[in-house]
Amino acid sequence: MPSTASDKSRDVEADGRFDMVVGRLEELILSDAFSRVVDDFFTQHCKEFEESSENKLSYTAVFNQYTSLLEQHIEKHLKSILPPWFSMSWFVGEMEKRPAEEVSPDIIELLGSDFEEFKQKMLEVKNPKINKVEDFFHVQKATLN
Repeated sequence: MPSTASDKSRDVEADGRFDMVVGRLEELILSDAFSRVVDDFFTQHCKEFEESSENKLSYTAVFNQYTSLLEQHIEKHLKSILPPWFSMSWFVGEMEKRPAEEVSPDIIELLGSDFEEFKQKMLEVKNPKINKVEDFFHVQKATLN
């Protein structure tokens, strides 16, 4: 079935809305306030993690807390600055429809948090002298700029 003018108009509107959300999300990720939220969480919980190939059950609970914290913080912020049409479910659905090159890798990484990367960051925060790590989101700031 061929596309109609109204279909193309909806696509342009969805693209504009999507781009607006991505821009606001990038601004949030780059903010000092967001970095503090993440840094505080890692500092508070890193003591629970150990260098081992075995993962404790408690790691999953901490990872789930982290994921929930990020999702809630992001959604609350975006809902406070975007028009009423915005919802995270809409945004995630739009992300899934688009080719990967249309979405910043940092946003994909943030929203699709990987447990092994999370664990590694916890260990780096716990043992800064051993691992010489730069702050997780400060590195992402540099890549977004």
